[in-house]
Amino acid sequence: MLVWRLTPSRHVTTALTGDGASLYGGRWNRKGSAVVYLSASLALATLEVVVHITGGTLPHTAIALDLPDEEIERLDDTALPAGWIDDEPATQAIGSGWLGGGRLALAVPSAVLDRRAEAERNFVVDPAHRRWRSVVEVCRFETVIDARLG
Repeated sequence: MLVWRLTPSRHVTTALTGDGASLYGGRWNRKGSAVVYLSASLALATLEVVVHITGGTLPHTAIALDLPDEEIERLDDTALPAGWIDDEPATQAIGSGWLGGGRLALAVPSAVLDRRAEAERNFVVDPAHRRWRSVVEVCRFETVIDARLG
């Protein structure tokens, strides 16, 4: 499955390590848990970045990866608590609890789009998983997020 990562270009060398997520935590991981966040499309990856941008745009690097379908576990959306979008500790517990399991990636709904949009998923990837190093990078290019989105 083709998946996307959009990262500020100044962080491109660590974009696939999980270091940033480990330092700061995220929607699906607690601080100290290294994960890499990917999206099903470049458009969704852009939306996921734009909701956090304040004060202008910076150069970003888009990275496309080929994630093995058989290594993706899908989160059962019905298991999410009511109000999960505003309950980051609950989603962090789910994602951090999933780490170290059998699969490389966990498909999760986006908090930016309606979760009924089945094709628009984000992926929490375990960079410590044995299969992570075998994931193939398809392409990489610099881009600037349109200022109208910020």
